[in-house]
Amino acid sequence: MNVVDRDPLLRPSSPPPVAKVARAPAIIVTLLIGAIVGLSLWYLVQPQPLIIQGEADATRIDIAARVDGRVGKRPVERGDDGKAGQLLVEIDNPELITKQREAEASLAVATAQLAHIEAGTRAEVIAQRKAAVETAAANLTFAQRTYERVKALAAGGNAPIQRLDEITDSLHVAERSLDQAKLALQAATSGYTAEERGIARASVAKAKASIDTIKAQIDELVVKAPLPAQVYQISAEVGARDRRRRQDGGSW
Repeated sequence: MNVVDRDPLLRPSSPPPVAKVARAPAIIVTLLIGAIVGLSLWYLVQPQPLIIQGEADATRIDIAARVDGRVGKRPVERGDDGKAGQLLVEIDNPELITKQREAEASLAVATAQLAHIEAGTRAEVIAQRKAAVETAAANLTFAQRTYERVKALAAGGNAPIQRLDEITDSLHVAERSLDQAKLALQAATSGYTAEERGIARASVAKAKASIDTIKAQIDELVVKAPLPAQVYQISAEVGARDRRRRQDGGSW
């Protein structure tokens, strides 16, 4: 008889292998639950993206010519895609073109006048002024002699006082005519003054400024796209008076 096998005090202290196998699924389930809880906590503490629901409009640009007139050209239609600098509309304004021609003619006249002043008085004009002085001097001499004769006759009672008054007036006219002829000769010899030259130059500058202003207005007759876009709406037809054209976003 074997006493060792029957004594409970002498049994092995370690559990049988079947008990270890039964605890393995519980450990796995516990790890899975811990992983799920951890992932859930990590997800909850992460910042969530902001989601907004609604509508957004693209940038809209209204374009119109700065000058008045009728639409001469309009090569684009609604829905067309265009490039920056593409022609949208061209305004026809004949009155503005006429004003430009008038301004150019005024500039030509002012330039000619300035050239005339800068060149000074021609020799032919000076010769004419000298001849006028000589003629006025001869007329004055004749008037003085006539006055002396009539004055002597009137003193002797051989000529009426009325005749003496007429000759006296003629003498005064001859004197003034000679003075005017001398002044004209002096002006021709001296040439134009600095003030006259300044006025002529100012007239040329004014005519040029007028042309520049009109040209700036003419440049506004052509309306071009400021950026690549799509035509959204057109409010002007060819031949009609120009009105504002709406452009939408990336779209005209």
